[in-house]
Amino acid sequence: MGLLCESKGWHPEPELLWLDSKGVSLADGRPETHRDLKGFYTVRQHVIVQETDTNRFTCRVLQRRINVEVETEVHVPSALFNYPTPWRLSIIVLVPLGVITVIGLSLALYCTFKKKDLRIAHLKQQHGYISTYYFNTIRRDAVDVTLDPDTANPYLILSDDGKQVYHTDRKQDLPDIPERFNYGDDVLGKEGFSSGRFYYEVQVEEKTRWILGVVKESIWRKDKITLKPEYGYWTVRLKNGEYIACTDPPEDLTLKEKPQKVCVFVDYEEGQVTFFNVEAKCLIYSFTGCTFTEKLYPFFSPGPNYGGKNSAPLVICPGNVPH
Repeated sequence: MGLLCESKGWHPEPELLWLDSKGVSLADGRPETHRDLKGFYTVRQHVIVQETDTNRFTCRVLQRRINVEVETEVHVPSALFNYPTPWRLSIIVLVPLGVITVIGLSLALYCTFKKKDLRIAHLKQQHGYISTYYFNTIRRDAVDVTLDPDTANPYLILSDDGKQVYHTDRKQDLPDIPERFNYGDDVLGKEGFSSGRFYYEVQVEEKTRWILGVVKESIWRKDKITLKPEYGYWTVRLKNGEYIACTDPPEDLTLKEKPQKVCVFVDYEEGQVTFFNVEAKCLIYSFTGCTFTEKLYPFFSPGPNYGGKNSAPLVICPGNVPH
């Protein structure tokens, strides 16, 4: 009997195990692993099993780093082992919702899905949604971001607490120091990060233009800048009603819902910068396979005012977001 277990939408990369009723591993090699363009992993493994006294087999998927484990137990009736036509049974485990689909010549099987951890929360890759547990997991890495006035373009106004920024039509008389952007509408966060993971949320409600993301410390800050990863920018923007990932070439994004609050999540060691719609708990875009060699700083651009049409500020949410 051939059994295939597949689980999608994981990050970081999980382990997959096929076990018999005594907990003995049934697979000889490592599972097949695929990482999609948004950085999420699919793992699958096929095993050949023979009839046993119980005919119960378990596919277990676990991610030790975030302490999540799910498993599916399959009971194969003895009669099926003697079925006259060769066939393969495929079990697809969609981890986020715990849905099991069984395919195999319309044969009836008895399957039970056991949740070792009821807090399961991973991305549902097909629709871009994430569950509450996964979202709360990354929020544990929330940091308190404050804007750095020494980097702010002279046309930007920062609030006294460094949590809000908007564009003005009047240029301020500020020294043109090396840290300051002198073109565009840009400002950085005060604190840089060179390891680990960090997360922050930005309110973009009522905005018609904005750019958010992270940049490396050594970016060019004078004259026109180029928003590409090769120049040290990992950003997403709203422009002319369109959401765009600032890749090379830029990638248009199709979002089902207009974000009112955007979160930026960075995993320095994994080389990943991910953007989520906070209210919808929906993936916006993820830069993956990045190589970071210097400090990363939060990057903000509220966009031009356009006669008051884009006067609303970008607002950095408190760092102590609920877990």
